[in-house]
Parts: sequence; structure tokens; C-alpha cells
Amino acid sequence: MHRCKEGHDIRMAKRFASLMLTSRPLSDHPPDTLVFIPASRRRLLQRGFNLSEELCHHLSKALNIPVAPLALRRTSHSEQRRFSAAARRQSNIGLDRGHMDLTGRHVMIIDDVMTTGSTLEQAARLLKSQGASIVGAWCFARTVRAV
Repeated sequence: MHRCKEGHDIRMAKRFASLMLTSRPLSDHPPDTLVFIPASRRRLLQRGFNLSEELCHHLSKALNIPVAPLALRRTSHSEQRRFSAAARRQSNIGLDRGHMDLTGRHVMIIDDVMTTGSTLEQAARLLKSQGASIVGAWCFARTVRAV
């Protein structure tokens, strides 16, 4: 993961998505739409790609589920890595509603790493405010909680 994100190596994205497909979220109904957590302009310029978006597109192709790229938008850059878990939960992560009507849709948020869940929680609230009836999350990795 580190080599992919910090080493600007997008080649691993397809492999990560393949691994995600071996451990799909449990659900009675498959999602209608996939959504990724958008990256800030600063992060896109630094890294050259958004790993969440890359994962989302690979999963979309494999599962034949459309991506809603405008469902969420990034309004500002927030460097979450430097914050503690408590600070992450209270910080403004710079996400906002997109320009999509998601009425009645089952939406699955695709993200690379879940740390505290605050980004996914905010994204889910924003998608619900656009009419999504069910919102789930599917992440490649999860950080271990400190005991």
C-alpha cells in the first residue's frame, strides 16, 4: 500500500481490486452504484492518481456496476494522517454533496484505507442527503486500532 500511494505506483491498484473481489461485503442486494472518496487537487498533483477512484473503476468493470463520479466532491485538502483518532472524528475533512440524484439507490462507497471511519461516516451522510436509501462501505484495508 505504501509503495502504491507514496511511491506513485498505480500498477498495484488492479491487484488490490482483485483482492477486494475475494472478500465482498455481505448484502442481500448488490449495490446499484459505486462511489469513491474524492481526493483533493493537492493530493492528485502530489500522487498523480486517487487510489480510491482507481479501485472503484476496477471494481465497477469487474462487477458491471456503474460509478457515480459526481456523487461526492472535495472542497478542501485535509491531511488526516497527522491527526489522532479523536481529532479525525472532529475535523472537517473537506467533503461535500455532489450533483447527483441518488433517490432510492443502494450506494457502495469504495475507499482504500479505513482508519477511524469518520470519512466514510461523513460520506454516507452526504449520500443519504442526496436520496440514497442504503449506503455501504467497502475498503481494501483497515488500520489496527490502538489498545
